Amino acid sequence: QYNRLLPAKVSCRGLARLLLGQPKGILLEEAARRIAEEATALGDFLTHHDKRNSIARDGLLSTAFPSSGENSHKSRSRYANQFVASVNKQGQVSGLLIDLKLINYRPAKATRLMLTAVGWQFATMANPILDGFQETPTQKFSEQERDFLLSHISRSVPVEDFAYRAVLTAITEGHNTPDTMDEALLERVPRDTTRNFSKSFLSSQRSGAISRMTDLGLVARVRDGVRVSYTATDIGEEYMRNGR
Repeated sequence: QYNRLLPAKVSCRGLARLLLGQPKGILLEEAARRIAEEATALGDFLTHHDKRNSIARDGLLSTAFPSSGENSHKSRSRYANQFVASVNKQGQVSGLLIDLKLINYRPAKATRLMLTAVGWQFATMANPILDGFQETPTQKFSEQERDFLLSHISRSVPVEDFAYRAVLTAITEGHNTPDTMDEALLERVPRDTTRNFSKSFLSSQRSGAISRMTDLGLVARVRDGVRVSYTATDIGEEYMRNGR
């Protein structure tokens, strides 16, 4: 469950800097540890930024980043596993970066991570937070970064593209609340004998997809007290028509 995309930018930038000294790949454990440590400092900074600018919860920049304090070790470990990479006993690497095809790895006794060509390009693009040119306190990506990611996802990440299009289609058909959208999405999930999607699993996946789509400006949340609904933005409608 990946509920934000900004950590992908941060981790790609961190990997790019680490790989300058180790161009043949950096040990996964080292990369995960060092990037999570630096992400903690950034998380503390973004928490202060959110409070200083009275940013509402849907627009918080600090969400998904680790923070220092009582549970810092746990939050760093979660960030490292989800937003850098983790490897199982079979040597399979998982995490947001591998899912988005921003990194690759050398399978060996000690797994080494590398950025893909797309990952390098994304890492080196200027970012309004990391490079200090925010136009608004809630801006996470530049227009160039956003268009680059949308184009890459549309062309090369079919699972993510499917999720975006399924959500946008549900919204255009009037299924724009969490409950009605979950019902609509269940009808669009490919049925096979190997998966049994529970209601809670589908709800968590929908929530994560909506959050990532919000980061890219494809959808917006509309809150009325405790009730929430979703609307497609102009960017989302264009994505539905043409991709990027």
